[in-house]
Amino acid sequence: MLYPCQNSTNMKNIFITALICILWAKAHSQISTTEAIITINGNTTREELGVLAKSCHDNGFDFNYHPSFDAQRRLTGIKYTLSTADHSVKGEGEHMKLQAEGASIVLRLNKSKGTFKEDLKGK
Repeated sequence: MLYPCQNSTNMKNIFITALICILWAKAHSQISTTEAIITINGNTTREELGVLAKSCHDNGFDFNYHPSFDAQRRLTGIKYTLSTADHSVKGEGEHMKLQAEGASIVLRLNKSKGTFKEDLKGK
């Protein structure tokens, strides 16, 4: 008799589903020399924030942030400033309830158009 987890197809499906969930829960970004789109949620790690900041810097943007973490090292809040390399601040704000269900921040900066948009969920 085979248990459900002994079937290799079921194990593969479980693994793929888990991997997709893990990757979706992390910070997402699309950063180029003309545009930055950054998504941050309560599962974003300190290391991912550092990678986001470096990627922004490498593409002519500055992403400065001050995170807050709980005892389990989960991101609970963040204050941020997003600017162009010439230190022209295009957007700033905060979200201090990132552990709330569905909470996230999506930041969009278009350097060529000079536009900034912030979408806060779960605030």
